Amino acid sequence: MHDMSNILQSMLMSLEMCEYKIKTLEYFDNLKDIINNFREQINRGANLVNNVRKFSEIQKNRKKLLKIEVIDNGRGFPDFKKDCIFNRGDIKDRSVPGLGLGLSLVKSILDKYNAKIWIIDKVAKDHTQGTKFVLLFPLLQ
Repeated sequence: MHDMSNILQSMLMSLEMCEYKIKTLEYFDNLKDIINNFREQINRGANLVNNVRKFSEIQKNRKKLLKIEVIDNGRGFPDFKKDCIFNRGDIKDRSVPGLGLGLSLVKSILDKYNAKIWIIDKVAKDHTQGTKFVLLFPLLQ
């Protein structure tokens, strides 16, 4: 999983470098769709790695778990934002109010209790319909 994450990160960095360099070309608009599709596939791969990591952690101690899902009816998050949403101050979209501290604080608290949090689309493959926040708590034996 770690190796796959490194590969995806390297691909994303290369894509961003290409995107930066071709902005000056006349046909950039034609390449935008290809670049966005490439970025989407990288993010899908990264999400897959994260899901496999979470699943393998669950399978290691065969612990009993408490799963809580919180459904949000907001505008949702595109796949490329889902991985960084819990990072402190990593919100680049300033049309959203706040400093980006709330979810990073939630993640910090959950980490202290060995709990996990991630987000998925409320309606599969349509982030605009809202988000599901999934929390997974290990139960004490």
